[in-house]
Formats: sequence, C-alpha cells, structure tokens
Amino acid sequence: MAMASFRSSTPADASLPDVPVSVSQFLKCPICLDKMADPVTTTCGHTFCKPCLDRHLSLSDLSCPLCKKYLLATPSVNIILKALLEEYEKAQKPHPEDLLAAPGEVACEICPENRKRRAEKSCLMCLLSYCGRHLKRHQNKLRLKGHKLVAPVEKLDDWACLTHGRPLELYWAKEDKCICSLCVDEATDVVSVETERDRREVELGGIIKELEERIQQREEKVKDLQHSAENCLVRLL
Repeated sequence: MAMASFRSSTPADASLPDVPVSVSQFLKCPICLDKMADPVTTTCGHTFCKPCLDRHLSLSDLSCPLCKKYLLATPSVNIILKALLEEYEKAQKPHPEDLLAAPGEVACEICPENRKRRAEKSCLMCLLSYCGRHLKRHQNKLRLKGHKLVAPVEKLDDWACLTHGRPLELYWAKEDKCICSLCVDEATDVVSVETERDRREVELGGIIKELEERIQQREEKVKDLQHSAENCLVRLL
C-alpha cells in the first residue's frame, strides 16, 4: 500500500511577511484604550477592564460594547489573563543590572562609553567600579575573591596610596592619615580603617549625646525663667 505524502499548500518559494507585531496593542482595553486592569472576558469573546465594562453596563443595556451581543451576566475577572498581564508588566521593566547610570551616579568602568550601566560595587583593590553584570565576572575569578568591595564611590584614585598604588585600608594614628599595607614598615599604631571608623562613630555618638543633654538643660532653664517671669507679672497686676 502506497504511503500518502502530505505537502504544504504554501509554495516552496513563498515566505511569510516579516511584520512586527506589538503584543501591547492586544493588552489594551477597547473602552479606555489603556492597559487592562482586572481583565474580564465576555461570552462573545471580547475582553475589557472590569471597571470599564461595569460602567458601560450601568449606563446602557446589557450588551457588549463592541459587537452589541446581549450579555447574560457581568463576567468575573479572568484570573489567567490577569496573571499574564502582571508577568508582561514585570518583563517590560528593566532589570536593575541593565539600568544605565544617570548623571551624578557612579558608572561601571567596564561598560562601553555609550552604554555605561549603574555601578553596584567599587573594588578597592582594582580601583574600578562594576555594574551587576561585570561584578559577577569579578566575583567568579578565584584570584579576585579576596578583593574588598564597597558601595559605589567616585574618584577611586583618592582611595589609593600615591606611593604604592595600593588601597588605603589602614589608619596611622601618629600621622592621622590613611595608608596602604606596604606603608606599614614605616608606621606604628596602625589599625584598619573600619576599626578607626567604628571608634570615631562611638566618640561622635558620645559628643552628640552630651550636646543633647546640654540642650535639654538649657531648655529647662528657659522654661524656669519663663515661669518666673509669669509669676512676677501676676504679682504686679
């Protein structure tokens, strides 16, 4: 028995036209012409925002706004379509890693000049700032695992030792300045920058507390003076 062969009815040399289709045009409500909110699908197959359809039905007979077919009841929200709309909205939003650096923001120094993404971290060893995508490559390299990453900072060169080109990660108390690890041979009383920062934060916290107590004492004295002045006025009257 001969096997039947099936061929496409489309000619071999024919090709479908490459017409770009925007998905967003099918997600608009025919009534408000905006992206559908709480989409509902009628029995005739048309889809609208639920608030738009409810408003239409309250002002006219129970008919579809497009084909005028009678609607037996107000449809409920199409849960599946609503979920698809939410996923579409998420897909349209740019990923944080792809956000370009705005004026005044620290930009990735690896990205091309015309597509500088916003930096997520700055490396004090490389003295470079990285966006999320390039940061992953940095973190995946074993030889760079020990590098110190901080929040994005401008002018990274100011964080480097002018003599050795290393990051200024130590504090020299005697000279009251930051130094690199190669400067330690010349220095004594050296602590990490973080240790010195924590010490100064505690010290500053104590100063602020003392000032607040003084302000409170002055306010109490002012209240006492005001009270005394009021008593004097009462006696004079």
